[in-house]
Amino acid sequence: MTHLTESMTTDTHGNSNNNSTRWQSSRLLILADTWLQRLRVRKQSASEHSHWWDFIFRWRREKMFYCQDFMAGVYRFSPMQRFAFAGETITIWDYPDRLIISLLLSLIKPVFKHIISPQCLHLQGPSGVKTATQQLQKALKSKPFRYVIRADIRGYYASIDHEILIQQVQESFDDPRVRGYFQAMITAPIDAGGVLLSPNKGIPRRSGLSPFLGALYLTPLDRAFEQKKGVYYVRYMDDIIILAQTKRQYVKAKRRLYYVLNALKLQLSPHKTRMGLLADGFHFLGVKFESSQNDLNQIQVTAEIHDRSCRRALARVRVMKEDAVNSANIQRYLRRWATWWARTIGLYVPADLLVAWQSYIHAYEPQWVWLARG
Repeated sequence: MTHLTESMTTDTHGNSNNNSTRWQSSRLLILADTWLQRLRVRKQSASEHSHWWDFIFRWRREKMFYCQDFMAGVYRFSPMQRFAFAGETITIWDYPDRLIISLLLSLIKPVFKHIISPQCLHLQGPSGVKTATQQLQKALKSKPFRYVIRADIRGYYASIDHEILIQQVQESFDDPRVRGYFQAMITAPIDAGGVLLSPNKGIPRRSGLSPFLGALYLTPLDRAFEQKKGVYYVRYMDDIIILAQTKRQYVKAKRRLYYVLNALKLQLSPHKTRMGLLADGFHFLGVKFESSQNDLNQIQVTAEIHDRSCRRALARVRVMKEDAVNSANIQRYLRRWATWWARTIGLYVPADLLVAWQSYIHAYEPQWVWLARG
């Protein structure tokens, strides 16, 4: 167990006390100012009715109080705000709460590697997709896997049980301030148009600590598959891949998967989950994988971009077109998109991905095919 305690000095496991440089007001003020400057750039065109301007007005005279309350463990979060848009409902924190969350994240981030399994890759950010893709290709080439479980959790963020998550936090940290802040965030009420709701499950997606909490909650599943002989396992948020060499290993992996998910009160999404023979191929994080053996019993692996990735790029182009974005800027976006995926898959050059995108959109928006040629 990794701890952040008041009785120990900072060490390689992230342990700290009140005298630790991690909790020093000077460091926290620098972090707070840096966070604010990054947010300023994005909020230049904020509505005049936004709470942002009130927060900025109070910032200079109150930032020390924010940091002092945070260090003392007495900061209190406001209810989260729920907003409904066309096709989407979001829950967000007020600006002072976002600041405190960013400070807490900076405090605990060094100990992630001691809490989260190395088989959970989304804390790396977008580069985790590249890591997962390359690891999968390497695994498929290394052993004759015959079975695959490609699993996706139904409504993952919305299904996370508060009681279980709080217990996991308690087991991961000793510092009462860290424990208290996590519990306050997890159980914070939601202001839904003047009505305060207190759900017992679900965490917001748009929070700096959401990726960590999403990683922590499925840690029991990661541990259940670590170093299992004949089985390969990797996870990116709630997207899970399990490869097995024999049918017995495959059946045991399925049983173990369902057992852990049941204990965590989670269910698989039937439309996004596939279990069966690897020969049929599978897709993971926007990449299609296939593995086969030639006449010399050599393993051959192919990986190519999935239609879903092309569809998302097309959706982005549509939005840019609706916003009257200059065609040259759209072409630059497509070149960046193709370069990123070429590096991620590792088997293509950007021009190949642009051709794949052209082929995909020809049936939907043929008038835009030329955008990928510039």
